[in-house]
Amino acid sequence: MAASSSNSAEFVAENRGFVRRDGRHFLLNGQRIHVAGANSYYQMIHRRTGHAGADEILDEMQARSMTLLRIWAFQDEVEEGGCLQRAPHRRLGRKERPIDFIDTATLMALDQTLAAADARGIRVVLTLVNNWDDYGGMNRYTVWRYGWVRHDAFYTDPTIRGWFKDFIALLVHRVNTVNGRMYRDEPTIFSWQLANEARSSWNLAGALNDWIGEMSAYIKSIDPNHMVSTGIEGFYNTGHAECNTDLWMCACGQDFIDNHLHPSVDYASCHIWPQNWGWDPVGHTTWAMAKARQFLQQRIDHAHDVLGKPLMVDEFGVPRDNHGTGPSGGPTTVRERFFQDLYYASCEASVSSGGPLAGTALWMILDDATASWDDGNGVFLPQDAALDAIISAHARRLAGVVGLECV
Repeated sequence: MAASSSNSAEFVAENRGFVRRDGRHFLLNGQRIHVAGANSYYQMIHRRTGHAGADEILDEMQARSMTLLRIWAFQDEVEEGGCLQRAPHRRLGRKERPIDFIDTATLMALDQTLAAADARGIRVVLTLVNNWDDYGGMNRYTVWRYGWVRHDAFYTDPTIRGWFKDFIALLVHRVNTVNGRMYRDEPTIFSWQLANEARSSWNLAGALNDWIGEMSAYIKSIDPNHMVSTGIEGFYNTGHAECNTDLWMCACGQDFIDNHLHPSVDYASCHIWPQNWGWDPVGHTTWAMAKARQFLQQRIDHAHDVLGKPLMVDEFGVPRDNHGTGPSGGPTTVRERFFQDLYYASCEASVSSGGPLAGTALWMILDDATASWDDGNGVFLPQDAALDAIISAHARRLAGVVGLECV
């Protein structure tokens, strides 16, 4: 088991070749692959601040044949520890740019995260900005530009779009201080993800879609080696309103079809949050399961029939039976049912039939050191024993440890 270090000699690279898209499937070195993974968004931040737990999470994933890690590759909130773009919370001067305030030690922590994942044969989705205010996000860019929040200007303002491209270019051309590889040439990166859950006002859906097209094409222009993903929840705008499970989803500015039709977007993404969306999975389990199943199946069908691209469920979570938190927070029988009978069963059925659902990333693996970060959806391994068995069995089937026939 390798430990984090700045000495590249201590790492033995496990990841060879870039994951690419071929029609509705992912290919690695000419072979079709499927991925079971998890979110651990704080990896870079914890390495920068010396918080325990980052390596332990990767060890738990490796032990269970989990091969995909989704993390934040940003932190723009200067008030918080581990900030990457440390620009002050004010309007920037005419000659100032956010990347002028980059914290090199935090970039080194991102280097360490990629090297630690590589040493365990885990590939990483690097998400570039947040729709929400956690860790700064899009609103922080608008404060830097205007001095106050104008969320949708993140998509429309030319200066902000330029700042975001500056940040993308900084990472793409970054040389990892641990292994000496430029990020553009780093096979451990599974994909660049434009944003976490990008949303806009309903009447600016076109601006959000144009932004997705522009930014994904820009990444491809400077990094032809890696895939690009959107990171959206997967709602439909008014043009496809009938495809939503709930009417409010039309007001989020996303469109699962339009946002993923761009040729520079390699695969479709969606998130599924029954509790957050008012479906009450604990109190009304059967109904919530039916809603979540309808949501997922619609996106599988459109990924297959309309997009012709793979689909990843980047986030999904279900609270404990008693809505508790922490490693001793309470039973997980409802969560187990959702994971096994819906998310994992759907993925395995798609894999077996040659369908587009190529992977999942649960929200989120934590340990004792990170227990205070539990938002009610935290998974603790091996403490959540029954859930652990479900997660491990699924990951090993997808990894081929237990045979899963693929068509």
